[in-house]
Amino acid sequence: MHIDQIAENTPQTSLGNVCYHLDTAPSPAFPFGFGLTYTEFGYASLEVKQPMRTPKDKLVLRVKVTNIGAREGEDTAQLYAQDLVGSITRPVRELKAWQKVRLAPGETADLTFTLACEDLAFHNGKEYTTEPGRFRFYAGSNAEAPLSTETRILEG
Repeated sequence: MHIDQIAENTPQTSLGNVCYHLDTAPSPAFPFGFGLTYTEFGYASLEVKQPMRTPKDKLVLRVKVTNIGAREGEDTAQLYAQDLVGSITRPVRELKAWQKVRLAPGETADLTFTLACEDLAFHNGKEYTTEPGRFRFYAGSNAEAPLSTETRILEG
């Protein structure tokens, strides 16, 4: 029998030991950055306001956060980056910045994230560097945030 045909939480035995977790999903119960609140927040309009053309430039991104729930609440807005064309394999999403925001019901805030060239650097085996290329940025309440935008950095 193939492992995909075994129902989740089926007890597995081996030499008299019993285990109930071998067939559960390999993903965590909650994504990184997940937190509970008494209200709900919506994210919209993630955009690059200032591109990074030279290593001295700052990359500026802006996102709108709205309290779409019925109560006042606080959220941690998180910005993740994905290097789409690195010379070595890079993480799918890296947390680059975050901001706490407190909003009344129906209130919207424009948040600005500013990244320096060093914020996008990594060690490629020889040196700590920021490579030119395409990056995708995600904004939201946790690492599975679907709102994204793409930009090129260090390219004229």
